[in-house]
Amino acid sequence: MHLAFWRDLLQLLEGSVTREALSLWIAPLKPLLLSDSKIVIEVPSGLHERIVRERYLGTLRRYAHVLRGREMQIDFVVAETPLPPPSPPLLPETRRRPMPQPSTINRNYTFESFIVGRCNRAAYSAALSAANRCRRRRNPLFITGSVGLGKTHLLQAIGAHLLARGERDIVCLPSEQLMDELTAAVGNRTIERGRRRLTSSGMILVDDIHFLSGRNQMQEEFFHIFRILHQKGRQIVLTSDRPPKEIHLLQQRLVSRFESGSLVSLTPPSLRTRISILEHKAKIFGLKLTPDILVLLASRIRTNIRRMEGALNRIAAHAALSGTEPDREIVERILEERHFDCDEGLITVRGIQKRVAAHFQVKLAILLGSGRSETIVLPRQMAMYLCRKLICAPYADIGAAFSGRDHTTALHACKTIEGLCRSNREAREMVDELVTVIRT
Repeated sequence: MHLAFWRDLLQLLEGSVTREALSLWIAPLKPLLLSDSKIVIEVPSGLHERIVRERYLGTLRRYAHVLRGREMQIDFVVAETPLPPPSPPLLPETRRRPMPQPSTINRNYTFESFIVGRCNRAAYSAALSAANRCRRRRNPLFITGSVGLGKTHLLQAIGAHLLARGERDIVCLPSEQLMDELTAAVGNRTIERGRRRLTSSGMILVDDIHFLSGRNQMQEEFFHIFRILHQKGRQIVLTSDRPPKEIHLLQQRLVSRFESGSLVSLTPPSLRTRISILEHKAKIFGLKLTPDILVLLASRIRTNIRRMEGALNRIAAHAALSGTEPDREIVERILEERHFDCDEGLITVRGIQKRVAAHFQVKLAILLGSGRSETIVLPRQMAMYLCRKLICAPYADIGAAFSGRDHTTALHACKTIEGLCRSNREAREMVDELVTVIRT
């Protein structure tokens, strides 16, 4: 029972948190106990618990209340990590860690279920050509676009299309899993075997390749795999939330190779396309929505298809709990919640400052002030770095926007964060999360 409840809760969360946050902070959680008024959740570590409490506890409580119809207490327990018992020395072959296997292709993501409009027609046609192995295809195919616009759907649709034709020599996996696999191969001293397994595939599909940012060893390994596959004429399909030249700390030779094929972009869907997407997904949820409700949803949620799914999840949950069909008043109430207010706006220095201040839970005035404690300096340097990265603001302008500091302060801040991203995985993930939040 608690597992079914948890699955429903995760479905609701998909519409209100970023994909990176869902993968990094929510997916590792494990439900242990569910009662009428309480759910107990296992967390991997004390640090993980603190971050979940600070950032996502309110959201978890809100959706738990929707599903159960009452206030729910949420308790956390930290997972025990007992030390392994001592064991005699093993031969090198038996000491090796098992290498992660490629992810299973989700057959629900098909070309037939992908709603095509002007915003995505070029990307759809390019993906379909790659799936049909057209002779005139350009290799690699690089699909780029903001969060929630359908990159993963198209990537998975290619794999599902090939599986339906009986082809099995496909590797389809997110870049995090690719890096885990290569890291395990390096640790096990089986990198040649790992390369052979990946380069022997007929097609390789890698999602979110921008996570290679700053990981030099993994970039080296992927460069060799890419080069071998390209020389063999094997199709390579990559997705990213930004074009290759905008991926931070990506080697130039990878940038040039990623740009050597076909680069297609997904843009936010038009009103007509959004209505079509909502109609299709409402049928999946078993919802009967009137045309005026569809127009209301489509006009309020403009840039992120996942947020559309999140809103439909909420509407479906309310309909199931109340036993009534959703009406406009109910939908209006759901849309009033802050996380569905997602109109895309112009990125500004002030907007970045506010987002970073909210992320680190410090007041904007303190972020811009003269404080020099570590808890203030890091957010301030992060905000300066993002101003440079996202809107290419001159250093002098960045310094001036932070209470009249000079350009050398802004330059130092950017270099500090770049160095931190090179050496610290959590810092890279934090930057990626902030970039995603600011852009969406």
